[in-house]
Order: sequence, then structure tokens, then C-alpha cells
Amino acid sequence: MTRPKFDHDVGVLVLKQAVHAYALAGVTAWIQDGTLLGAVRHGAIIPWDYDMDLGVMSGDWTPEADDILKRWGFKSDANHNTPESDYHQKWSKRGVRFCVFHYYREPDGSIWHGIRKKRYRFVYPREFELEPVQLSGVWFPAPSPPEAFLTTKYGDWRRPRRVWASGPMPANSTRVRS
Repeated sequence: MTRPKFDHDVGVLVLKQAVHAYALAGVTAWIQDGTLLGAVRHGAIIPWDYDMDLGVMSGDWTPEADDILKRWGFKSDANHNTPESDYHQKWSKRGVRFCVFHYYREPDGSIWHGIRKKRYRFVYPREFELEPVQLSGVWFPAPSPPEAFLTTKYGDWRRPRRVWASGPMPANSTRVRS
């Protein structure tokens, strides 16, 4: 399946607006997954990527963040699950699509986010600090250190793969149900 690409310069500007909108609502958003991978490996959006990825801590998120995004012209394309568990939002603006993954804390100190109708969870052994990472000349918050986050998610992230299945392929993927 071929997915529509987007103007990467516009993508960086739209992502910057989204991170700022979250900040106005008191929510820290960070780049993750393919967006972080592009920043670290390419210094820019992965050339064949078709969307952008953000993360937020679920306990920090408020519906006010969504209200600000909507006032700023972002369109809510889909919400999967609920804020209480496995929340995954899809937004778009100016032809740029992005996902917002909500992270959940566990008593053992690990954190996770879900995807695919509660079928997969991606577990990180501990909550991470954030540090600035440059994407196409713009600084964004990102998990620190970004290389460790990418290794947890992708294993060998230095070798580009054009085909990627976001459910079963990540190194930290756990199947929750069939």
C-alpha cells in the first residue's frame, strides 16, 4: 500500500505548532518513533515517511490540549481507545498527518504506549527524561538519550528499512491480545 507523502518543510512547521499547542495546555509533547529516528539518523524527516509521531504522558494530557489544537486549525482524524488505556490520537493539518501516543506509568517504573486496538504494547524499562533534538534545523523535545530510546524500539535502528509493521516488528513490542 502506497501512502501519500507530505511536504517535509510544512511537516516540521506543523509539528512545531502541535508541540507548542500542547505546551500552552501544560502538556509536554515529544518526538518519537519514525520522527525521532529521522532526526537522529538523517537530521530530517525520513525521506519515505508519510506521517509524524509525538508522545505525551497520559496523566499529563488534558482535553484542553485538543481544544487548542482544534482552534489552531488541526483536524482530529481519529481517536483510538480511551484516555484511560491505550489512547492513540490521529491529527492532520496542511496535508501533514501525525499520531499522538499516550504513555502510561506502571508501578515498577516502566512506561508503555499501545497501538492497534489494544493488540500491542510497547514497553520502556523506565520513564525517560527529555532533551532537545534537532529535526531539519528545529529543536524538539525527545527522549534522552535518543539513541537508547531508538534501540529499545527498533533494535538496530542505524540500518534503514523501507518496510515496517508498527505492531509486531518493534523490539519492545508485546502482543496483548489477538
